[in-house]
This record gives sequence, C-alpha cells and structure tokens, in this order.
Amino acid sequence: AFTGRRPPLHFDPPEHTPYRRALNPLLSEQKVAALEPAIRRFVVELLDPMIRRGRGDICEEFSSRIGIYVFAEWMKLPAKVRSGAEICDTTLVASMSSTNWLERAGNIILRAGKMMT
Repeated sequence: AFTGRRPPLHFDPPEHTPYRRALNPLLSEQKVAALEPAIRRFVVELLDPMIRRGRGDICEEFSSRIGIYVFAEWMKLPAKVRSGAEICDTTLVASMSSTNWLERAGNIILRAGKMMT
C-alpha cells in the first residue's frame, strides 16, 4: 500500500541514511558543477522561444521540462529518451483532469515506451 512517503525525501535518520550514502557521491559539488554547462544550455533552449515571442507559459514551457532535461543529462540518457519523457510527462499531467486518467496514463506510458525503442 502506498503510504504517501517517498524515499528519501520523506525519510528522517536513520531511515534515509542508506539513500544518502548512495546518492551523495552522485551529487557532489564537482559532479553538479560538471552539469552546469548543460543546465545553462537547457535554460537558454527553453526560455529563448518565450523571450522571442514576448510571452509564454513558464510552468508549461519551462518548469515542467527543466527537471526532465537535467535528470536525463545527469543519468546520461540519450536525447530521444529526454524528449519521450517530456511528452509522457506533459501529456500525463494534462490527462489527470479527465475522468479516465488512469487508463489514459497507461496508454501514454506505453506509447512513450514504443517511441524510445
């Protein structure tokens, strides 16, 4: 059963310690600094179209995507996975408002999986 607690975010010591041991080396100052050029590139890539248009939806066009881009870069995933995950994420969020969102979410995930193979 889902308790609503997401490890390690909702865990306190000592429960979170094994997660921290695993994640800390991956999030060292040097590792994060190595991501900075890519993060800057992604920020420009996402904000530039809105700046050129003189308007935009910061949540839809930037915030919903930047985390996916950075995570994909951090995990060294190919660009097609990044764009597939972006499509899945934004479509899944949009589908949550419908009454059959679970079925639609499953279909979205299946389609995204086919795109990535």
